[in-house]
Amino acid sequence: MDDYIWNKIYKFLRRLHGNKGKKWIKQRYFPYFNNGRYTGNWILTDPLTGDYLIKMKWTPIRRHIMIKHDYSPYDKDKTDYFDMRDKRYSYFTG
Repeated sequence: MDDYIWNKIYKFLRRLHGNKGKKWIKQRYFPYFNNGRYTGNWILTDPLTGDYLIKMKWTPIRRHIMIKHDYSPYDKDKTDYFDMRDKRYSYFTG
């Protein structure tokens, strides 16, 4: 997905600055990036504010915890299970 987004952005920038070369676009919008956690050459950065486009691969993966197949949150007998589950997996919500 990151490659797809990069291709669309680069194509747009080449159309936006039709009289400028690839080297100028690279220097203006894709300077060397280092925020202490991630580094790279091809991260879209705003030349005025320094804001940058976050790559999707920087997003941590959060796995979904399956509910047992015969359990339902609407079943009054299983409230203990869902209360315990909410406490145990509360770190997944934020």
